[in-house]
Amino acid sequence: MFYFREVTLKNGSSEKKRLIIEFDKPDMKIVGEFLMADAPLLHGKILQEIDQVLAGEKREIISNGNRSTLTIKSKTTVISDLFAGMENVDVYPAYEIDTIELRELIVTWFKKLEEFRQEK
Repeated sequence: MFYFREVTLKNGSSEKKRLIIEFDKPDMKIVGEFLMADAPLLHGKILQEIDQVLAGEKREIISNGNRSTLTIKSKTTVISDLFAGMENVDVYPAYEIDTIELRELIVTWFKKLEEFRQEK
C-alpha cells in the first residue's frame, strides 16, 4: 500500500511545497525514490520502454536515471540504487516489482503530480 503526502521545504524565508509518495513496506523505498526522482526525468521514455517490453518488442531494457537503474523484463522489473557503495548517503536495497504494477504506479504518480501542480 502507498500514500501521498505534502511536505514543505524551507531555505531561509523561502518555502516550497512538494508531493511525496511513501510505501508501507520499508523494502520499497527505492521504488518511491525512483518515482519521485527518476520517473519525472524519464517521463515519456520510461513508459515507452515498459510498453516495448510488455508488447514483446524488446526482451529486456536497462534504463538509468539519476538515482536508480531499472532492469525491465516482461514479468518483473528490478529497481537498483545507483548510490550503492557510496558513503554518507542513504542507500536502499534493490526491489523486484511486477512490471505491469510498476507501470500503473508510474501513471498514478504522474496523475497525482499533475493534480498537485494544478492546485498550487
